[in-house]
Amino acid sequence: MTANEIVQAVAQRLQQLYPDGRVHTQPPPAETEGEMYVHCTRQSREQGLGRRCIDTFTIEVRRYQTAPGGTAAGDWAQAVLDELQLLTAGQTVLHLRDRAVAETAYGSAFTATVQHNSTERQDGGNEMAALDQSTHAQL
Repeated sequence: MTANEIVQAVAQRLQQLYPDGRVHTQPPPAETEGEMYVHCTRQSREQGLGRRCIDTFTIEVRRYQTAPGGTAAGDWAQAVLDELQLLTAGQTVLHLRDRAVAETAYGSAFTATVQHNSTERQDGGNEMAALDQSTHAQL
């Protein structure tokens, strides 16, 4: 699971919630009223036993408003807190933890943490390619 896959899953869910709104996964050219920008602000990896590890991603959704606050901001905050609890990215179900919304100079910001258990790849490459294929089993 990559940060980009998680960002795309959040953006798709926001687009479902707000079909008339514009959701960006790259910084928008201008901060336009009601537009949202989804990005990963932090990622880390904690080593477990053997090749196991836990990847942690912090996702931020910025919602741009010319006049921060008000009932529209409160409605948006409640909606994202309610709706962005579980997401599906490919075949993986993601649980968003530590969800919070804060007022900012540009509008509102939703943040959440996603943890994903994974296995580090080995550097050995394809071990099957090194096998001697000229030997045949004798029956």
